Amino acid sequence: PRRLAIEVHEEDDAIIALVQRAGIQPDGLRIAVTGDMLQVELEQDDQSWSGECRLPVAVDEARRTLTAAPGLVKLAW
Repeated sequence: PRRLAIEVHEEDDAIIALVQRAGIQPDGLRIAVTGDMLQVELEQDDQSWSGECRLPVAVDEARRTLTAAPGLVKLAW
């Protein structure tokens, strides 16, 4: 798989992870969190990308929200 860039930052009340890729569709994403490690895989147009990063703190996956815009998926905990 090709490398998928993930940008993470901490806000006052949330951890935010931004996944950018032209044409990204949330239904092609597989998201996994183990402790403070985030892993994202994307299958799109018969191609695959993957990326991982360390989050500033461990997060509760049950609290995750996902917001999508053209070329961008925002994950928040």
